[in-house]
Amino acid sequence: MDMEIKLFISHSAKDTELAEKLVDLIRNSLNLKPPEIRCTSVDGYRLKGGANTIEQLREEVLESETFIGLISENSIQSMFVSFELGARWGINTSCQFLHQIQVHRF
Repeated sequence: MDMEIKLFISHSAKDTELAEKLVDLIRNSLNLKPPEIRCTSVDGYRLKGGANTIEQLREEVLESETFIGLISENSIQSMFVSFELGARWGINTSCQFLHQIQVHRF
């Protein structure tokens, strides 16, 4: 039996490196096991092979305890991120948003 998803991180696959750092930060800060986190572009947190992707993502977006939307130039262009954010917003359940900022080094 699969564990319940406690944390769902919505992000663009183009932001995998940033999503991976966020997962590492959260895992090091909280007592969450890998099966309790869904971050589809990060190894160890992806959907299992053969999963019905659309249905499983829909279910996990709606049922996860915590939902984080990783907002970036890439995620704004992603249909899946839009669907995930809209689904969570539509059920009037808490969403947390993290905005990627550009750091310019001189």
